[in-house]
Amino acid sequence: MNLSAFFVIAVAIVVALTISISPEEPFQRLESVSKNTVEYIGGDGKTTLRGNWHYMHSNASVENEEYEGPGPVIVMAHGFGLTQTHGLHNYITAFQKAGMNVFTFDYATFGQSDGVPRHQVCPKSHVADLRSTVEMITARIHTSTTMEEVDPNRIGLWGTSLGGGHVLQLASDPSFIRQHPSVRAIISQVPHLTLGLQS
Repeated sequence: MNLSAFFVIAVAIVVALTISISPEEPFQRLESVSKNTVEYIGGDGKTTLRGNWHYMHSNASVENEEYEGPGPVIVMAHGFGLTQTHGLHNYITAFQKAGMNVFTFDYATFGQSDGVPRHQVCPKSHVADLRSTVEMITARIHTSTTMEEVDPNRIGLWGTSLGGGHVLQLASDPSFIRQHPSVRAIISQVPHLTLGLQS
């Protein structure tokens, strides 16, 4: 099989997957919105993103009474084409057991977040959405009177796969680090990097 035939097949598969996903998805998202759901503006300055708080003491199955006072928050950036409802539960529970709060979110055009056309994978936009998420969290922690469980000076970024590359890219931006000194940790799991061998 020559390269052009392989490319045509790959494009056909992507198109088939795209049209097989229900166009009604953005209208069904309200079923999964909870009292801990947060709406804020994404990296493009106009699209509404939605994320969810998972506080360390909100999980009845987690025994972490030994953790007193506010805990750090882990911001989770998911991988290629995935949403916050896809496979993060075990990680969230593990962080909660360790006395940490977790914030999950969907990139623009995915999951609970707005944006059309749907399901557009754009690393540049994803990184901008991640930056906006950190900015929102930082602002709300410092101004809210209902977030006593969250330590404003201890924020960690966690990313897997494509999201693992996003957290590394954002953390390598000197302006981001200067503006957000409260970001103290970066966790990059099987990151997607520029070249396949680097990954």
